[in-house]
Amino acid sequence: MDLIKGGVLQIGEALSVGMPFEVWKTYMGSNRTETTMQAFRSIYSKGGVGAFWKGWQPKVVESFLKGGILLFSKETIIKSSKSFGAGDVAAGVLGGFGGGICQVSIMGPCTFLVTASVAGASAEGGNMSILQRISTTYKKHGINGFYKGGTALMLRQGSNWASRQGFTDYARKQILIYKQSKNDNNNNNPKLTVLEEAIAGTIGGTLSAWNQPFEVMRIDAQLR
Repeated sequence: MDLIKGGVLQIGEALSVGMPFEVWKTYMGSNRTETTMQAFRSIYSKGGVGAFWKGWQPKVVESFLKGGILLFSKETIIKSSKSFGAGDVAAGVLGGFGGGICQVSIMGPCTFLVTASVAGASAEGGNMSILQRISTTYKKHGINGFYKGGTALMLRQGSNWASRQGFTDYARKQILIYKQSKNDNNNNNPKLTVLEEAIAGTIGGTLSAWNQPFEVMRIDAQLR
């Protein structure tokens, strides 16, 4: 049930603020001479507000499935790492890296289809529908065609979740240490509030953006 709830929340995020930023990022990755706001205006000129949701269908599939893949693989790796003596942060980094790599199984085809929809990856098929794109790609290249840029995507996802998990766990520990130093003797084991968990997650997510070069490599490989 938690996986279903998580998938639904991921879809909600993708269809609200997630998809416009994905389109914006993908367009900038394929049109690197344009500034951030030039890219924004270029996307808008191609179809108004609706242009920022181009390729939403594969994004919905990706959003629903990738969370469960990450959860199962990450937790399995974390438990295995701890059984071999790894600390919390080290196990989190290993689990995040492995979980991110496992996500490529579904994210490879989905990001390829989003990139193709946004950038018009082939000269003869810039305006293909999603189903037409799937059919054409499979006929020409088979399953492998959907995993172009897979190596860059593995590096991005692995480093992203390793960094995110590691930085978030570190930030969480530092917040706990600070709270313990401020608490009285009646509460020596404080817990993080929802806001504090959100702050730790925001720090982890922000610092994990160092791996943006892998994302540009992924977009370039899929375009080619």
